Amino acid sequence: MASIGSPPVDLTVYHSFEIQRHSRLQTSIDGLGKWGGLCNTNTGS
Repeated sequence: MASIGSPPVDLTVYHSFEIQRHSRLQTSIDGLGKWGGLCNTNTGS
């Protein structure tokens, strides 16, 4: 069993990892949105 002091450290590491993963996912989504906008404007004009 883990001691009382262990979980907060693990949660902090996991939380920071989740933040990094989310920001990376958000960046790729924004990139796809920009490319989609470029494709739409190019084909639409």
